[in-house]
Amino acid sequence: MFGKLLSAKALFVYGLFIVLGGLSFAIYLQFFKGLGPCALCIFQRLTYIAYGLIALVAIIHSPKKWGARVYAFFQLPVTLLGLAIALRQVWLQGLPPGQVPSCGPGINFLLQSFPLQKVVQVVWAGSSDCAVVSWRFLTLSMATWSAILFGCLFLLSLFAMLKRYQTGKKKSARASED
Repeated sequence: MFGKLLSAKALFVYGLFIVLGGLSFAIYLQFFKGLGPCALCIFQRLTYIAYGLIALVAIIHSPKKWGARVYAFFQLPVTLLGLAIALRQVWLQGLPPGQVPSCGPGINFLLQSFPLQKVVQVVWAGSSDCAVVSWRFLTLSMATWSAILFGCLFLLSLFAMLKRYQTGKKKSARASED
């Protein structure tokens, strides 16, 4: 019974649902509640999208044993990057007001004016926009919830990579025993 709930394809579906739920809620807050994303939020969204695309390809491919491990292996660094970005934002939000970096240029200006490496450096440094907590649920900021989601995605990918998948021979042997 639990075999199908923990199959490789099911694990990728769970990850995709987590990503779609998180992104949908972020888009809802942006367009219906007027909470515009800061640069770090945009980078987190990009990592969610990267994870979701890997999961979608894995779902379509419907890999078995080693294929599932390969897809999960590629998801792990994406989740770690997203977790690092989210934790950086949580750290910025915890700084005292005098230590928060000053307001920087917008992400659109940065992308048009500088090479990508410089944009990443400036965004990683953070700005006062990234330190603002404009929404909370159960006393946790959106960045904290994002870190929790990335942690869940990391654990899900790690489980998918380390899981022992049944081969066709073992399945048929068990069916004949029953």
